[in-house]
Amino acid sequence: MPSAIRTELIDGLRPLVGELVMGYARRLPHLQYADIRLEIGEGKYASSENGSSKGSGEDTALAFGIRVLAGNRSIAPGYFGRGLGEADLPRLEAVLREGLEAAYRRALANADGKAETRGKFGAPASDSRLPGHGARRLRDRPPHG
Repeated sequence: MPSAIRTELIDGLRPLVGELVMGYARRLPHLQYADIRLEIGEGKYASSENGSSKGSGEDTALAFGIRVLAGNRSIAPGYFGRGLGEADLPRLEAVLREGLEAAYRRALANADGKAETRGKFGAPASDSRLPGHGARRLRDRPPHG
């Protein structure tokens, strides 16, 4: 039975991912940046043993990764990612939203830790602010460099 996970699925998911990043994520307090990356891989294989065909088939894989920069007293990154299967497709929006929230919580925890370290030791803990970008500004593409 053919899988519903095909590379063509990516084009149909762009509006959903765009809305999550530019709509939902934008409303999270102290969020500076967010990106969601989806990857679909398709493969075909064949094997033989001693000159005889042993098997062949097709395989597909779907995974996502999320990166956010967030924080109040300091800015820090948060990440989340996981592999998905065909059974996840009907609730993909909820799965991506849960991943975005997990990355956001991780970024806030990292930012609080940075701020505490800065306050405790007086040393400037590095900040993950994007140069030239004000608070709560989200971009269509990740920062380079």
